[in-house]
Amino acid sequence: MTDNAITIEQMISCVGREIGMRERVYPRWVEQKKMLQTTADQELARMRAVRDLLVDVRDGQFGI
Repeated sequence: MTDNAITIEQMISCVGREIGMRERVYPRWVEQKKMLQTTADQELARMRAVRDLLVDVRDGQFGI
């Protein structure tokens, strides 16, 4: 790996921060009618699935 390589731990942290941001922002967007609740729910579920997959890869478990 090079010094600029992105580790799986960094990826998991980044996805976790993204999930947190969406959890804070999406309710406001739904309230302002900028996003449907169903879309917000789907997008959060997808990002959580990405996080869970990365954790499984890190841990050597592949539940795909």
